Amino acid sequence: MMLHCQSRPGRFRPVLTMVLVLMVLFLVWLGLEVFFALTAKANPTVDYGAKMMEHAAAWQGGDEADDVWSSVIELVDLHQGLVGGLADEESGTVFADYQWGYDVITDYDELLEELVSDEFLVTNEYESEEHAVASLDACRLLAIESLASWENSGIIARLDRIASGTRAVRPLPDTTQTMMINILLPELSKHRTIAKGLRAQMVLSREDEDWATYARAFEHAMAIGRIETYQITLIDRLVGIAIRALVVGQVREDLLNGSLPAEVLVMLDDVMQRQSKLAPMSYPFEAERAMGLDMAQWLHDSRGRLMLSEVSVVEGFNTAGRHPIVNVASIAYPRKRATEKWFNEFYDSLGPWVDSPFYERRTAAYPARDMEMEIADNWRYPIQKMLVPAFGRAVSANDQSMLEERGLRTYMAIERFRMNTGGLPTELGELVPEYLAQPTIDPYGDGVSLLRYKLLDQPDEFGRSYLLYSVGYDNSDNDGLPSEEASEALRKAGEGTDFVINQSRD
Repeated sequence: MMLHCQSRPGRFRPVLTMVLVLMVLFLVWLGLEVFFALTAKANPTVDYGAKMMEHAAAWQGGDEADDVWSSVIELVDLHQGLVGGLADEESGTVFADYQWGYDVITDYDELLEELVSDEFLVTNEYESEEHAVASLDACRLLAIESLASWENSGIIARLDRIASGTRAVRPLPDTTQTMMINILLPELSKHRTIAKGLRAQMVLSREDEDWATYARAFEHAMAIGRIETYQITLIDRLVGIAIRALVVGQVREDLLNGSLPAEVLVMLDDVMQRQSKLAPMSYPFEAERAMGLDMAQWLHDSRGRLMLSEVSVVEGFNTAGRHPIVNVASIAYPRKRATEKWFNEFYDSLGPWVDSPFYERRTAAYPARDMEMEIADNWRYPIQKMLVPAFGRAVSANDQSMLEERGLRTYMAIERFRMNTGGLPTELGELVPEYLAQPTIDPYGDGVSLLRYKLLDQPDEFGRSYLLYSVGYDNSDNDGLPSEEASEALRKAGEGTDFVINQSRD
């Protein structure tokens, strides 16, 4: 008998096979993820810089031939060249090296008091108190010399052109070649320095009773601030209103001290009318949106995955970036499309809100609260956390600036009435139309009520015979009771107080 042996096929094991297949697929997937992580590159395709220039040009209008941006840059360059050469050989004082700058004219007494304090002398290593005072005095003379040279150096001519200009579009680089966030704005600090010089010129002109120069310096500073609000970034806006607040505050202080005659107040009111057109608060928010969208295109690869290796570079923590292998973890982060959607929804919700008057915003829900809470302390939103600024503070600063400017015009109208008639108006309506074109609505009130005006039975401790004030944050007339710090009356912390216009901020 012959035996025939036949081999049987191995037993099929579906579970083991499935596991092996899954392991192979996982390894392939992991390999691809590692490959993509190591080769990830940004693919910026949208020039947001060009879009923002179009945005600025569309709002500002006018013709390119009328654009005064070149004068803005020439102004900075001329001033830098002028102060860079100012020095006092005897004391060794170099104007450009000193922290005092033009403040040495406007705040001389305060600086002198601080200068001779033991703490300042030790910290700054002056040889003696006499040396320190000599340096301060030398800096003051250099500041005066600088201002005296503005006319012949061409600075005043540029300021005149800026004051009459209605268009100033800052050129922006192609953001497919460089990130929008890397765009430098060196002129901002320089403009603030020039504005301090203009304020100093107002102080010197007041002392000499040269009122034409006083009004011209005021207009130049107000114009620089106005032109800054025409630029696209939020920091431009804040610098612009800070510059205007600087000289508006100087006029208020001079009014409080009784230094300004009626004819000057007419000149200053005309200036404020000419320089009144500011960009809306929502205007720079489009640039903030564009900055977010631009960063999204620079920090995501062509597949829409976040490049974590580059995030640390933008944050400034690691200029060389982390090893690209970390990009594997991008699977846990939102994709580019989701990030773009977030920024668009965020700014779409904020635009109408920031442009509405305070009395409406006071009771309206903050539209982006949920979105801001979503990104707070959430590691999945690194771009948003880097780019979403503290909008509440920016909007509050803008609100206060607008109130201060409206309030100053009303304050000047009351003083003109007093100078011309020898008495005070019994109510603000008497100022219209000779001293004010229309009544001044309190922006912190209910939308129809005027700024509050209260005649005093006798002059108070500051010599005031009346109070001009806003009801402030709480929309309640607190009889002109000021907060300890003036701006607190415009915040929740200042409930129960009012924002007094004819009051020193010192």
